[in-house]
Amino acid sequence: MSGSPNKDAKQTVIPATIPQKDRFNPNLNETHEPANSRLNCIKTFKGGHTMGISSVSYNPKKNIIATGSDDSTWNLWSVPNCELLMNGSGHLDWIGGLDFHPRGNMLATASGDGTVKLWDFSNECCAHTFTEHGQPVWKVAFHDTGDFLLSCSMDHTVKMWDVNVLKSRFTFRGHVDSVNAIQFLPYS
Repeated sequence: MSGSPNKDAKQTVIPATIPQKDRFNPNLNETHEPANSRLNCIKTFKGGHTMGISSVSYNPKKNIIATGSDDSTWNLWSVPNCELLMNGSGHLDWIGGLDFHPRGNMLATASGDGTVKLWDFSNECCAHTFTEHGQPVWKVAFHDTGDFLLSCSMDHTVKMWDVNVLKSRFTFRGHVDSVNAIQFLPYS
């Protein structure tokens, strides 16, 4: 995938609605088996990046993980076979964070170049680049509806992007230093 945006015809888009508080969480009564207390390395993913890996995200719909690297690229890997499925370049600096869209069809990446990119797997391209942060961006996180994306930056802000209209809806200010991590609470 290249870093150039998809140039489709303009469509009328409607801003996303912010969900009401205390929505029903369908996973609330889910139970999980206890994890084995002994963990063993089964496979090692090799040959994908030329520098250190800074972030990992698991696809919510398929057995795929994404890795982001200091070499400014991201890779998609099959699980458990560790086969390289796809990679992307387009950032001008390291990738600090990445997150899959809840439908699993897109990936958001945050970079030291001060941008956030949305990657569209079906069209194999960068669908959009957000450029409003003034300094490097550390992390990104999708809301569980998929309509919103958070990003945090060295510019002391957190931005909430509306993925439907591809614009910033809110900028949260007040930090006196870099904001290094963010996360939506599920069903908030």
